[in-house]
Amino acid sequence: MSPETSGTSASAGLSVRGLAVTYGNLRAVDGVDLEVSAGEVVALLGASGSGKSSLLRAVAGLEDVAGGEVAWGGRDMVRVPVHKRGFGLMFQDGQLFEHRDVGGNIAYGLTGLPRARRDERVREMLRLVGLPGFERRRVTTLSGGQAQRVALARALAPAPRVLLLDEPLSALDRALREQLATDVRAILRRGGTTALYVTHDQDEAMTVADRVGVMEAGRLLRIDTPERLWADPGSRKVARFLGLDVIGDLALAPGALRVVGAPGGPQEQGGVKGEKCHSRRLLSASGDEEPHDSNAAIRKAGAGAGVKVSRCDTSEDSEPGQEGASRAATDALESGEAREVGVTSRSAGEYSQSPTDTKASAAAELPVLQNPMLHGTVRASRLRRGQWEAEVELDPAQLAGLAELTERAELAERAGAAPVAGDDSEGEPARATALAQRPYACGERVDLRLDPTRTARL
Repeated sequence: MSPETSGTSASAGLSVRGLAVTYGNLRAVDGVDLEVSAGEVVALLGASGSGKSSLLRAVAGLEDVAGGEVAWGGRDMVRVPVHKRGFGLMFQDGQLFEHRDVGGNIAYGLTGLPRARRDERVREMLRLVGLPGFERRRVTTLSGGQAQRVALARALAPAPRVLLLDEPLSALDRALREQLATDVRAILRRGGTTALYVTHDQDEAMTVADRVGVMEAGRLLRIDTPERLWADPGSRKVARFLGLDVIGDLALAPGALRVVGAPGGPQEQGGVKGEKCHSRRLLSASGDEEPHDSNAAIRKAGAGAGVKVSRCDTSEDSEPGQEGASRAATDALESGEAREVGVTSRSAGEYSQSPTDTKASAAAELPVLQNPMLHGTVRASRLRRGQWEAEVELDPAQLAGLAELTERAELAERAGAAPVAGDDSEGEPARATALAQRPYACGERVDLRLDPTRTARL
């Protein structure tokens, strides 16, 4: 039977309810609820000791269940022996049989089929994993990547109800792991395979899975699609595990901060040397224009925190900037959306148009972040994949203003957002990684530009 015709109905799926696994006084899995639909690939992320592998082994029947249930298609599987569950297993080292050739390994779980059908199935699986013609190869002659492909083919050959993969690529080097993660994703999707995939590598999980769950201390903290998980980690623990920098109530994705140079003047004047900050204008819900001084907003929101929210030009004459602002204002008016438009202080009162159909919203009068500037102290520089990065320490006073302004920006997009609690480490310097064009010396002060589109509220 091929993966394409595995006999899995659309209503079938894996259901885990209140699952608990204990080792003495240690609760390795603590009341986890998880649903995996037929044909869906779900990855569980977590550090060593988080309980992800214990959960997977309990689903397979290799660990005793202290509480809860494991079901497939509505049928309780807790008391069903491992070999009768119809679940496939693939482990980190592949566990290939050295006394069998590649074909013999793949055929291991096909003992109930006639020989001709078994041989056909082996060839089918080898084509699926990209190793056609490898039937007679000895497993000791295979590369690491080839061996894992054979292990995957062996696990898929019996057309399991669900495939359980426990760190299947962790023993491989990074380049090969990244390639195989893409291949595994394609293989599982092509066969419509239902899979539960355990890994500690977030990139691998995001590549392979339809949904990703993050575990810690035996509990499932959050599960969602990769896109939504990145956009909204939901908690500091999840954000940090995903590799996001956590600053106050903000999670910063890679590339959210960029070093734009060393300070060129007094900090309160802001910006990079030669830049001129301008006031801006709001298009209110009623269509009236309200001049808005970004520095005043900063003082009000951040109590002089030094967060720069402005559009800057490098010359006194800013006609191009005015034209851009005019076009942006016109677009806002024509689309019926009330939003903030950056203008120069010289162009105050220039706009005479009024919208014919603006959307009424209190949030339209709130300032929107446009490339806020921060100041930081470099603690380390490193070159990663050809890109310089600077580990910077940020002043906690700036963070308070930044969090407040970011919350205002979110309110501008969705009125009524509730404020969130402050960080437990309030008042202490926070560290984050910023992209840079060159290395910076430890202790050097730098200006940083923040991309609000790469941040999330926690």
